[in-house]
Amino acid sequence: MAQCGMVVKDHSGQVVISACKTFFEIQIVLQVKLRAILFGPEIAHQHGLLVQLVESDCLVAINAIQRGTSSFSPWLCIILDIYLFSAYYGVHKFSYINRDANKLTHKIAKSHSLHGNLSVCQFALPLTLCN
Repeated sequence: MAQCGMVVKDHSGQVVISACKTFFEIQIVLQVKLRAILFGPEIAHQHGLLVQLVESDCLVAINAIQRGTSSFSPWLCIILDIYLFSAYYGVHKFSYINRDANKLTHKIAKSHSLHGNLSVCQFALPLTLCN
């Protein structure tokens, strides 16, 4: 079991939506990170938000998406899903972000155990996560 968190920020850096999800069937870190990259734009799209940039603190995942992967990779299906979803959701760029700059999403993921399998918070975050 693994948890991921995501936030969507507007052009001024304000959080407009956050979400967290538990992946019960996944135990491999790279697989969780790739699924999290899919999860963010999907939730944003469900709430009528456009995402042009997806950031992740997993450099291996970002490199795999940017460079592609061999047909023998165990991650090929997930990466192909990311390509398809990014075209559908309008994502234009995938970028690496330092783990220290990604603290809010980690707090969101850690708080997830309190909320069940999927938790979405639109336009406001609980104060406990912002501190």
